[in-house]
Amino acid sequence: MSKKIIYLSILLLFQFNLFGQVIPGITYYKNKKLTKQVSIKKAKWVKTVTINSDSTTTFELKKIKTNLIVRKEIYLANVPTGIWIEEINNKFVEIDYNFQLEYYDSTSSNEKKKKDTIKYDIKIIANEADKLYPSLVKFLEENFFYHPYAKVKNIHGKVLVSFTISTDGNIENIKIKQKVNPLLDKEAFRLIRLYSMKNNPVINSIPIQEFNVNMPIVFH
Repeated sequence: MSKKIIYLSILLLFQFNLFGQVIPGITYYKNKKLTKQVSIKKAKWVKTVTINSDSTTTFELKKIKTNLIVRKEIYLANVPTGIWIEEINNKFVEIDYNFQLEYYDSTSSNEKKKKDTIKYDIKIIANEADKLYPSLVKFLEENFFYHPYAKVKNIHGKVLVSFTISTDGNIENIKIKQKVNPLLDKEAFRLIRLYSMKNNPVINSIPIQEFNVNMPIVFH
């Protein structure tokens, strides 16, 4: 069996809630890859699937010897929610998906009003982008999480995130303007939501008024 097929099997064991029926319960494994199911006496890893009272589903993988949770994912239907635990760059980190996705509605009166009031657009000041948010691209690279299940299932594309940078540097009114898949949409939204500017935006040393940014985040 090829490594790719084994990898897909592992992910399906853990993420089958996205495209199939969820079966709650506890299963024990000898290895972290979850390819060899064993009895509790021989187990080194335990996977727990719980359907919660709020209709969310929690998947948890724990190392029995240390009682350390090495992966925790929570879904509402197929949408990530709650606080996750993932191993990224050999570190266990918390990923906060405890927020509601908001999608851009071009017919909304609020969106139309915003277009009329914002004086700056990222397309106009693209050559000044490095002065406005020099750390944003670096931040995205360091905090970007592309779910391995999405990679294996070839879920990819460009999520376009719209947001406003206020005069004091706060990021507000985040919306998904071009969606791909809940896994990718939620991650793109999370990244922009997590980012904060250290300095107020300026052009030629002059503080600017709030402006709208349309930022593509590509998963491939």
